[in-house]
Amino acid sequence: MIANIKCSHDRSKKDSQPSNGSKSDALYLDKLELSDTVNDDGGFRRAGGRLSKRARRKAITKVLMVGLMNQRSPLASRYALTFAFCAEQLLHDGDKITSRYCGYRWCPVCNGIRTAKFINGYMTAFLQFKDPYMVTLTAPSVHVNQLSDELERRQAVWSAILKHHKTLFNRGQVSFKLDGIRKLEVTPRPGNYCHPHLHLIIDGYEQAQFIKRQWLARMPDADKRLQDVRKANKSSLKELFKYVSKFWSMDKSTGKPLIGSPYQMDQIFQALVGKRTIKPFGRVRMVSEEIEKLQSETIEGIPPRVDISVWDQAVMDWID
Repeated sequence: MIANIKCSHDRSKKDSQPSNGSKSDALYLDKLELSDTVNDDGGFRRAGGRLSKRARRKAITKVLMVGLMNQRSPLASRYALTFAFCAEQLLHDGDKITSRYCGYRWCPVCNGIRTAKFINGYMTAFLQFKDPYMVTLTAPSVHVNQLSDELERRQAVWSAILKHHKTLFNRGQVSFKLDGIRKLEVTPRPGNYCHPHLHLIIDGYEQAQFIKRQWLARMPDADKRLQDVRKANKSSLKELFKYVSKFWSMDKSTGKPLIGSPYQMDQIFQALVGKRTIKPFGRVRMVSEEIEKLQSETIEGIPPRVDISVWDQAVMDWID
């Protein structure tokens, strides 16, 4: 079991300020994502590999959770758990690292672990597809206050498409089956709007076009030009599973991230509670979205030792 060790240190005002979607926050997140580590840390960000990427995600998580915790939200206590608990300590035992994770969808650290789990879990099914395509199904953005109802509407449309195909297949009017993976994604937009849409990887071009036609027939507000069908490859799995909702989008004019407001992101995560964001259909077997709260892994390239490292936001690394 990981010891409950508290580490106190000085933090700059920038580290402790909540994220409110401002330009300065965007620049700070950009710095966290791209800058190299300083010299007095635990060395994990310099080591490369999984812990290097995890350290960057952990630093971003700390900044994002402050803004969410300040919302008067039913999820506030869970945001606080992510902030104070997730990957906060690393237990070293030789070359093995053990840590505890929150498992929540809004946590960039856990999403990185979940993405790897999905890719490994669905790779076998993907490799059995004879002609895989990636399909994107969109409709106009909605205000975050309308998101829950809109997600129900789109789920009903998707269920109707599958039911209609089953009816046509049973009547012999179509000869193909539908096998694939469906992913729900919600992207923040300016003015407290958000853009819910579906990504699919499906086996067969005819099947992909059928899904697209049925979506347009049932979603009269959808723009035909924005429904995308393209050939899929192994990289498409990473694209499919990388997140359920982005905290930010890129400003094309500056190349910097524009962060969704804490209120906006909280409303998105509230709307997603209890909803499956990834669901296979046809002959593809489901992989659980849950990740293990306590995980151990062997990390190559770190000095074997027995001790505990604790996260330090000031250096954006774990220190012993």
